[in-house]
Amino acid sequence: MDGPDPRRCGSPARRRRRVGCPTPRTRQRGGARLDAESDAAALLVLSGLLSLTVGWWVLAIGLTRYAFAVGTWLRPHWRRTLPYSGFRRTAAALQATAVVIGLGPVVPPGLAAALAGGALTLLLISFGRDIFLLERDGREPRTAGTRRGHPDGTGAGA
Repeated sequence: MDGPDPRRCGSPARRRRRVGCPTPRTRQRGGARLDAESDAAALLVLSGLLSLTVGWWVLAIGLTRYAFAVGTWLRPHWRRTLPYSGFRRTAAALQATAVVIGLGPVVPPGLAAALAGGALTLLLISFGRDIFLLERDGREPRTAGTRRGHPDGTGAGA
């Protein structure tokens, strides 16, 4: 069997903080991370395919996430949890949509290049905003996953 025994990881075990029992919150974080990494890998493959038609620069769309991951090795405060951003989600959805549309067989290469260029621009703006936020907040001593305002992460400030 792979993982903890589900019979031993019910709510009584979680209340007693039994080691190895995933909580709903850790399952959600793990699922969200898996989803994000799967999306990044798929985008890398799709942008690689689109680069055969449009040009090598389209690979930047798929490589940006991995460049950011390398940046976390150099700048440890980039590992902090970012607050929710509708802009970030919209940018990610639009870049994936642009790459998939650009791969369509009836899409002229010029239109595919324009879509990819717009997607790359939006992606760089999104990553730039996040890096700015992480750099700015990197000066504040804070643990990962906490919000500004209150040490327990509730966001309730005095």
